[in-house]
Order: sequence, then C-alpha cells, then structure tokens
Amino acid sequence: LNAAKIKPSTPIFWIAGDKDGLTAEGSAYAFDKAPPNPKSAYVVIEGATHINTQAKAAPKIIAWLKGL
Repeated sequence: LNAAKIKPSTPIFWIAGDKDGLTAEGSAYAFDKAPPNPKSAYVVIEGATHINTQAKAAPKIIAWLKGL
C-alpha cells in the first residue's frame, strides 16, 4: 500500500539479491505498485543474499545516484 502512495516525481532504486528468499515475488511485491518514473530502477544482484545485497550492489547504487 505504501508504494502506491509515493509521489510520481520520486524515483525509486530497488535492489534484490537473487539468493534472498524475501525477494521471491520480484518487482511485483512493491516496486510495480509505485507510480512509474523513468529514473526508477529495479535491479537484481546475482549471487546476493539478504545479508550482502547492498555491498554487492554498491557500484550500481552509485551509478544510479550519479544519473539522477
């Protein structure tokens, strides 16, 4: 419900580890429910678990932030 309340002008960067059981539903869990924004991104990190997804995604996070 919260994703649908995000302002359309707000870009979202959602990272998910492919080995994280909490992300089994993929982008349908919440990302797809947010208003579309051309700067939003849903990224799956290969070999990442719930514990190490952020660390493995750091270069992608930085690149996305620089692209805003």
